[in-house]
Amino acid sequence: MFSSVTLAIKTEYDALKAKDPDGNLAISGMVLTNTYNGLDWQAVLPGVYHANGTPRENNPFCEIFGAQAQFRSAQKGERGELFKLDGKLLELELGDPNIRLSGGTPTRAGDSRVLITRGGHLLLNLMPSAFGRIRSKADLADPVLASFRQAFQQAGVNDPWTLELPPGAEAGRYRLDGNYYLGITRSEVSGTERRDTAISFDRPYDIYDLLKRTSLGRSDHLEFNLDPCEVRLLALLPEAKGDFAMTLHVETNRFITATVSQSGPAAGLFRLEVLRPDGELYKPATGNHACAADAVVITVDPGLEPMPGRWRFRLTDLLDGAVTEKFIDFQPGMQ
Repeated sequence: MFSSVTLAIKTEYDALKAKDPDGNLAISGMVLTNTYNGLDWQAVLPGVYHANGTPRENNPFCEIFGAQAQFRSAQKGERGELFKLDGKLLELELGDPNIRLSGGTPTRAGDSRVLITRGGHLLLNLMPSAFGRIRSKADLADPVLASFRQAFQQAGVNDPWTLELPPGAEAGRYRLDGNYYLGITRSEVSGTERRDTAISFDRPYDIYDLLKRTSLGRSDHLEFNLDPCEVRLLALLPEAKGDFAMTLHVETNRFITATVSQSGPAAGLFRLEVLRPDGELYKPATGNHACAADAVVITVDPGLEPMPGRWRFRLTDLLDGAVTEKFIDFQPGMQ
């Protein structure tokens, strides 16, 4: 569990002791700082204050992490003590440079204040408050990212994927119907910064570029250059994709149904465009859809005063760009 960005927590310690059937605390993982890459990072320890903002004398999280820490505010904009790694100062501030152990065990050699564990929980006493300013510079950002990767590994959060991104880049991973979808964006950076990107997956996938609608082959590793302000959107299929098929039918004299199926074992993505008899795109029925093992049935309402004539249904495979078109004659009140 990653704590949310709240120093003031309403729920008391007893309510947080949600236990699994074996009686173990459900609270686990790390408490981190600030916000980056979709994770919530917390200033040293959560629960320093009650919900009304008054200081809490006995913070229950001190017991969980075995450490006594105080919230350090950045008064007058002054920076806190920077973390030193191998004799070099990193753009990482110690959340509480005066943190005290109370049952926790330091796990980082050289500075006992940085990583503290107790009972499988890990407290990271670092604040990457300057990361937004340095993320586009590899010489400054890379050591910071390496420190957090090490913290995740020590907490037992091992990612089967390895993403080596250039400075100023970030990635978002999604899962739908057994497929993975990976989006990578990069902000504007200096032209002298590296562009190389390397991604290793947990297994081979059929990889597709969703923006170009082309296949990149099947592999467990992918390398490419990512330019400043560039976006990549990839689809990763565990099995081979199939071809789409579509049938049309008029229902209850009022609607048109499109039944879409595919021949392959992997789920697919498609875009359905519906055009009226006059050739104009019928926007209420146009959109993107996912198709898993079962067929997808899409019901099209032609409107209160539907245009009679030949309606066109155009299906585009969003993975490889293949297009399938079907036509159906629709007359209001037809059987």
